[in-house]
Amino acid sequence: MARTILILGAAAPLAQRVGRALVREDDAVLLADDDPAETQLVAADLGARRACTVETMALDAADPARCGALAADVLTRFGAPDIVIVATGVADARPDPIAAASMIAATASATGPLVDAMAAQGAGLAIVLCSIAGARGHATDDLHDAGVAGLNAYLRRLRRRLHRSGVRIASVNVDAVDPHTAIEGPFVAGDLDRIAEAIAALVDTPRDVVYFPFYRQWAVAAARLVPDALYKRLPF
Repeated sequence: MARTILILGAAAPLAQRVGRALVREDDAVLLADDDPAETQLVAADLGARRACTVETMALDAADPARCGALAADVLTRFGAPDIVIVATGVADARPDPIAAASMIAATASATGPLVDAMAAQGAGLAIVLCSIAGARGHATDDLHDAGVAGLNAYLRRLRRRLHRSGVRIASVNVDAVDPHTAIEGPFVAGDLDRIAEAIAALVDTPRDVVYFPFYRQWAVAAARLVPDALYKRLPF
């Protein structure tokens, strides 16, 4: 059965790979990003690879009003999508509290109406690419970590509210890579391909929270057990 798939932040390196791993022949794909030229290239490549229908849309991931308008446009023209991939990044480590707050609000403005429409039709999957930052926070990246923590709190709330609706909300916490800007840290192209394949597998393997590398889930769990009085003394 053909599916409608919306990818927000579609020009990001990881999002491109997720699209290739996820999209099948005859799917209807909507690619939204703030880089129109790159998005057109991604659309042409994906259409050629998968013989699918691809349409591009403009996205301003830092503007909640425009994100809400994009969601409304998608619902008006295409109805509720079957799958939404959110790869717009969170706060991007900017030393600006307004930008950090806008990122959370923009993500909520885009995903909220979409998942509610999915719930009305009784099925759907939203996958949000996030980060392990924010579990307890680092000593230097206050706003970035706060943005990530805020997004994860929002996703937990959505997951709880929609758990009987047929809609699944999955958060993918990737270490050392910003899904919207660049490949960083220990990950290289091959690693991102493997991550993309695992993300695509979430369609058939329901999971709420996924970590890459997988062992980070244990580090995060351990960090949450450390009392604040001790954690604040740690050097990282």
